[in-house]
Order: sequence, then structure tokens, then C-alpha cells
Amino acid sequence: MNKKWIKRIFIAVAILLLSITSLIGIFAFNIWHENNYKAHLQTLKVDNKNIQFVLFTDISGFGDRAWYVYQLPADGEISKGMRTGHDTRGVIFWNYSEAGYHYENPKIEIQSNKFLVFSRGGLYHSLYNIETKEVLVNEESPWGAFLSGLESKNSANKQPNREEEKLQMNSWVKKNLHFKIVRILQKAT
Repeated sequence: MNKKWIKRIFIAVAILLLSITSLIGIFAFNIWHENNYKAHLQTLKVDNKNIQFVLFTDISGFGDRAWYVYQLPADGEISKGMRTGHDTRGVIFWNYSEAGYHYENPKIEIQSNKFLVFSRGGLYHSLYNIETKEVLVNEESPWGAFLSGLESKNSANKQPNREEEKLQMNSWVKKNLHFKIVRILQKAT
């Protein structure tokens, strides 16, 4: 092989290694950033009440997504603490998704001009009464609460497979969060 080809191979290997190192660096930075800072997802203004609600998210570890909801005056500014990862000071409520359940399409909305509802994965997860400033329904770790109930029911310690667990988890969230919220909202109308 002549020197020209050896030089080209060396350059190609160097570029490949630099590319791989850059990708690993970007991946590591994203994990670090999402573990240390929250991302702003939504601001919902309630003009007739002169307030706003702000929804943030971050990641704990390698994939457990958390959501945080804050209430501010209508002209209030988002503080540095609100953007700090895992900081729950001043939140109305927060919760997170372990094992990848119900993390899609997180959003907050006002129902009956009285309630703030947080949903994710197509199911209601949290309910806040704006007038009384009271959290009516919320579970910080739905998966943890689900597993706790599963362990108490299952004395043989037989763990369900992933598909069974998903179905059981959906059922638990519907029963203990979603339908409770639906019933409260229906009574209010």
C-alpha cells in the first residue's frame, strides 16, 4: 500500500472516531441537561382569574419523566428555581412516569372554569381545584402505588410479564386517577 492510501485510511478512521465521540458527547450532555434543568411545555392563562399555570418536565435518571405544575399571577415570571431539575418547591403538584407508562402527550387544561386537569398518556392524572387551591387527585408515582397494591394482592410474588403489567397499570390508573377525576368533573357540571 502506498503512503497516500495509508494517509486516507488514517483520516477516515480519525473522522469516524471524532464523529462517534461527538455523538456520545451530545447524548451525555442531553442526559445531564434533562437531569438538571426542566423544559417548559405549556403555559395556560386564565384571564378571568388573573392567573397562569405553567407545566414543566425533566428526566430523572435515564428515562423516568417527571412533570411539575406551578401557578403564577397572570403577569408573573418563571423563576430560576422553577427551571431547576427535580426542584419541587412551589409546585401545585408533580408526578412522574416510571417504566415508561403514560408519558405521551402531557398537557394541562381548565374544566368547568374551576378545575385544572393534568393528563398524560390519554388519561387524567391530576386534578386541582382553582377556587379552593386544593389538589383533589394526584399520585406522585402511579407505578409505585400500582406495584405496592400488586404486591399486597400477590402473596406468591408472581410478577406479571411486561404486557400483563401494562394492562394492569392502565387499569389501575383508570380506576384510581382517571375515573375519580371524571366523576368529580361530572358532578361539577
